[in-house]
Amino acid sequence: MIKILLISPSLPRFKKLFSPENWFPPLGISYLSSILKKSNYQVDILDSLIINLKYPENDPIDFEYAVENAISDKEYDFIGISVVSHTRILALNISKIIKEISPNSKVIWGGPHPSVMYEQLAYNYSEIIDAIVVGAGEDRIIDVIDYFSGHFIKSPNDIIIINNCIIFHSNNISDIESHINYVPDYASYLNYSYNIRNISIIGSRGCPFNSCDYCAGKWIPYNERSIANIVKEIEFLTSSYNIERIHFHDNTFTMDRNRTLRLFNEIKNRPLQLSISMKTRFDCIDEKIIGLFRNIGGRTISFGLETGNQELRKKLGKNINNLRIIELSNLIKEYGLSFGVYILLGHPEETDRDIEETIEFLQKICPNEVITSIVCLYPGTQLYNRAIIEGKIVQNDWLTNRICFTYADEGRKQKLFYYEKIINEMFPRFIEWTENSGLYNVRESQQI
Repeated sequence: MIKILLISPSLPRFKKLFSPENWFPPLGISYLSSILKKSNYQVDILDSLIINLKYPENDPIDFEYAVENAISDKEYDFIGISVVSHTRILALNISKIIKEISPNSKVIWGGPHPSVMYEQLAYNYSEIIDAIVVGAGEDRIIDVIDYFSGHFIKSPNDIIIINNCIIFHSNNISDIESHINYVPDYASYLNYSYNIRNISIIGSRGCPFNSCDYCAGKWIPYNERSIANIVKEIEFLTSSYNIERIHFHDNTFTMDRNRTLRLFNEIKNRPLQLSISMKTRFDCIDEKIIGLFRNIGGRTISFGLETGNQELRKKLGKNINNLRIIELSNLIKEYGLSFGVYILLGHPEETDRDIEETIEFLQKICPNEVITSIVCLYPGTQLYNRAIIEGKIVQNDWLTNRICFTYADEGRKQKLFYYEKIINEMFPRFIEWTENSGLYNVRESQQI
């Protein structure tokens, strides 16, 4: 039987922050595992949660050590790695280890970073990366295995070879829609003796807006799951694994108002005792959604606020009025819900006064949690293309060992860190899921 290992690398996190009750299994490789197992392949999963459960003696988590142990114990035919820009260096190190210990294993990369930078990766790392899936991995993962096994391949015109690295393009949206209606392979996590109570699920994939200049969401098309399938998954999780907390991980969960209300009513009509969180935009909710969300066990809502200056927010790609945000913030509190906001610092159009306005605006709306970050020049974003033109970055920078790149120079970054510290001290980030937060972030002061 063909044996497959799926890896979701994470940056090192100190074990004192780890708790199965406050960790969400990754959806990407869980979907792939479900599809592969339905085709009767033998599949193992390895990510930060699994590592902590399997190797509790490690502190901090050492992904390279865990991978080396995993592939030393079992010879895998295929090893798939889900890669984002921040984990590309770790993924490269893992790929080198795999080729040293198990040279016959085929290393397959997928995820946001290789989907955008596949040519760069193929030209520079084909000795350790055998294939790259561009776009949704569920659409092509069986084709990858069939290709290397010498079997028939559907859509052969979507396969190209660059420097001996096989590139599989995923473009069949109808197949993607059917694949996200699978139930992910939660069993690989939930069968452990630990009582994992948190699960993240998706009702849609991709972003319907694609207007934010800092976001690389265009790497995958937007598509939705059926309401019946979402409810079926929730019932399965609660009945089979006693799941108590669900996080809707969609980029904009309430994008389609009528669909959202239908889904909430379906959940309401079932005897489910859940705590629920979701992510959305301020221009995609109203009082009816807020009230019904509370009735089904809603606890917290996360928003991409980005900045307190509405003109700057418009330049970022979100034309959302501050007065409406204040109104909705008050409504959320009136319904007994908590909410968190994401703030971006370091946009090239942002001034110190804009940041001060952001701090003043946060004091007006008083979110329960604020998550700050500095704008990263992710490949494929409008800001990345602008930075290339202006000479702030070159494409080969993503071949270096720097974790990420910003538009701000070093002097400006120090100022941004100063503002970030002010905001973080005003609105601490939660480690635990509490009545005040359904988020699963960790405090910046612990230097992840």
